[in-house]
Amino acid sequence: MHLGEETNHLVDFSKLKNSNRMLALIFSLLIFSMSGIPPLGGFFVKLDILYALMESSRFGINFIFLFFTVASFFYYLRVVKIIFFDKNNDYSSKPIASEERLQAIAVLFVILLFYMFLIEKPLLEIQIQALNSLF
Repeated sequence: MHLGEETNHLVDFSKLKNSNRMLALIFSLLIFSMSGIPPLGGFFVKLDILYALMESSRFGINFIFLFFTVASFFYYLRVVKIIFFDKNNDYSSKPIASEERLQAIAVLFVILLFYMFLIEKPLLEIQIQALNSLF
């Protein structure tokens, strides 16, 4: 993808449209598929995961899954915007993410792990005990 050049930043994708249009189009379709746009394969994968989570009554993880799906869509859309709509500028001195943004992502990741391992399991055990007491 970097066409023999050193690329370190997302804005380097702005060169892709001018150098190889077919590769830019295929890469954009791949990005749209990963984001879950309905006619593409990624949508059906995310739909299957969501359906399996709904059947297993894991509603907390469903909300987290939907939140991160929507959030990731905007990041994927940003890459397509850079490829097709941004000018070919040299932004090599600008960092991709600020330190505050990386800290926020790390905190959200720790919260997600905390929920998955410390909160969800006891809640599921309580639900199983309640269902077993009914029968």
